[in-house]
Amino acid sequence: FRLNTISGDLLFTKLLYVSATVIPSSFLYFTYMFPFNKFYAHWKGVCIVTVNSLLALATFHTDLIIKNVVVNSGHEHVITFGSFYLVYAFYIMSFFVLGFWNLYRKYKITKDEVLKKQSIVLLGGYVVAANIACVTNLFLPYFGYYELNWVGQICTGFVVGFLTYAVFRHKLFQTKALVAELLFSVFWIFLLTRTLLSDSVKDGLYNGILFGFSVLIG
Repeated sequence: FRLNTISGDLLFTKLLYVSATVIPSSFLYFTYMFPFNKFYAHWKGVCIVTVNSLLALATFHTDLIIKNVVVNSGHEHVITFGSFYLVYAFYIMSFFVLGFWNLYRKYKITKDEVLKKQSIVLLGGYVVAANIACVTNLFLPYFGYYELNWVGQICTGFVVGFLTYAVFRHKLFQTKALVAELLFSVFWIFLLTRTLLSDSVKDGLYNGILFGFSVLIG
């Protein structure tokens, strides 16, 4: 989005706003699952993914959310928003607020001191980062102020820092299992890339079988 030098080229602008829709949806789903991974939350996950997917499709394939982008050399790009941009903003804010409520509720009702600390660290990190990012990246651009449109990306790093602290200081996840999952994920990405970039059908079949087998074992 920032490297783009062609006014009117909406591809990277729309990809930026599509990727942003995944942050509140994944956060909300996590707050339903945290910390017990209960089965009843899975149907909520289906609803969350459905709403997220519809909004992402509308953002990418229509001008209802993003109409145009004008490149200003040395300044932030100026984005023209569509008539449904406020629906986009409502989606972002409502999903975050629901997630905040879930974490606060779990903090209040639990008697487990470790869980209390985990909940408050997560809540604190996300409340600070999400509220700042929503002001600088969601609302100010809508009113024509784009100079702080870079702050939201910094805020995501802030959240990562809080999550890392919660993982190691308050045992948010089982660290060994987390490392194993990350290693398997990197391995899957490597094999999937090899499959997609295969030079022949035979190589593609071989890499595809290897990828499928690794996913099964993983």
